[in-house]
Amino acid sequence: MCPRLFLFPLAFLVLSLSSVPGREASAAPSTPVPPPAPSVTEGAPVGSEAVTVKVLEEGFAVEAEFRAAVSPALAYAVLTDFDHMSRFVPNLEQSHIQSRNGNRWQVEQHGVARYGPFSQDYESVREILLQPGRIQAHAISGTAKRLDSDMQLSGDGRETRFHYHAVVVPDTWLPPLVGPAAMRQQIAGQFSALVREMLRRQAQAAE
Repeated sequence: MCPRLFLFPLAFLVLSLSSVPGREASAAPSTPVPPPAPSVTEGAPVGSEAVTVKVLEEGFAVEAEFRAAVSPALAYAVLTDFDHMSRFVPNLEQSHIQSRNGNRWQVEQHGVARYGPFSQDYESVREILLQPGRIQAHAISGTAKRLDSDMQLSGDGRETRFHYHAVVVPDTWLPPLVGPAAMRQQIAGQFSALVREMLRRQAQAAE
């Protein structure tokens, strides 16, 4: 019998990742100057090099940093369009805002994740805290013991820089064949879908 897959959402979107046995985290670079974030233009996806997955004592941490040639206002609008997110995020079947209380929203999402021959349905309910240039999320229920994430946006009217951080403690595990490399690809793929939607809306507005 195949082990149950661990799946969970990250912040403003649903991402399907895993906890993995062993350690595949490298030491942090000694230089204090970070490399420039990869830039995304129309047709170019967010590459897995923009994503880092670090195995922790319990669970793991995800970092992602990239840029896109859209305004921060447009980027923010897409990242918080939960009621329509299933239209442009792969494997997300349902997404809706359950309630709003000022800048605190409660969001529910359902979908399915696939890693080769393995697949698993997932669901989540999260409290979303919206601030200017920032989207934070905390899992209330779903396939994670703990999930806290933070997306920050900065830039001018022509380009947006995205910095994403999440700490996750899973409720189960995936087979070892699904490691950090596969997880990075999965995360990058969903960020790519979000950026493509931003670029699509930008092109539509320019017509």
